[in-house]
Amino acid sequence: MVSPDNFRVEPNQAVIATLDVGTRLAWVQTLDTWIEADLEGWVWTQSLQASDRDGYDLVVSASGGENIRERPQGDVLARLEEGTLLEELERIPGWILVRRRGYVWGASAQIDESASVPLDVGSVSTPAQRTAPSDEANSTEETRSAGASEPFAVTPGTVVRVAPGGDTLLRVTDDARVAIVGSEGGWARILVEGWVRIPEGASVDARPEAMPAGPEGPEIAAVLADPTGSVGAIVSWELQFISLERASELRTEFTPDEPYLLMRPTGESTGRFVYVAVPEANVAEAENFVPLERFTVRGRVRSGASAVSGGPVLDLIEMTRRR
Repeated sequence: MVSPDNFRVEPNQAVIATLDVGTRLAWVQTLDTWIEADLEGWVWTQSLQASDRDGYDLVVSASGGENIRERPQGDVLARLEEGTLLEELERIPGWILVRRRGYVWGASAQIDESASVPLDVGSVSTPAQRTAPSDEANSTEETRSAGASEPFAVTPGTVVRVAPGGDTLLRVTDDARVAIVGSEGGWARILVEGWVRIPEGASVDARPEAMPAGPEGPEIAAVLADPTGSVGAIVSWELQFISLERASELRTEFTPDEPYLLMRPTGESTGRFVYVAVPEANVAEAENFVPLERFTVRGRVRSGASAVSGGPVLDLIEMTRRR
């Protein structure tokens, strides 16, 4: 199983971040068995403090460290240690783009000389173990490319996240008992069986508990109250259509020119708009929506608070016109 690797201040010295498998770094130079590289990404502003140590602008102040992400509210690249010094590159409401230079063990990385960001952390095998694939392996790859698929299993070392694309919850161990109970898109929902110690003096109601989270998901107010923790949640809200828009560069939760519906909640005054990203295939239908028309919108929370207005951003799953 491929594992994450440490990002260090110097070879064999203090760890400043734990890199997720597949994280891409900007290669600087190779030194013996180590690679010097730059880690760059976005960090939540409230987890940082100003610093003037060793030529850096910021320091990770959050207890237990903080995630560094590909984009605001996006995929996690690494987990920064508390106290890690960072260089500030850019700032938007709620988020700061940072960079840090460090070292990763050369056997854990693969250099892609053709890529503009050439370092791909994806293996902890030594160079001697990276042998050419056998004929049997080649045959397997050919079968996969032809459209065959393999049964999915949760193997030891698999990262379990709080929601699709969300923060790391735990990592599956060798003796973990895991059951797959559902799937959606490219994600599988699992149940993990385990035990926790009861604090002295506490009591436990031994009746089994249902897993939290109802079919409708959190209300808008709950998402606004916990914008980070709500990412990935499935919600169903009553909304009024305002207009069909295309995202500008200021809207960092969207790709440039991505279509979205500007909507607002019905029956409540949160003071926030809701932004619903729609696939290009649905744009023609959305062009016929009437302003202030009401819909039941089911979607996944992409961002609990947009950088521009603070309103939630959803990825559309389905929507039904209210009669």
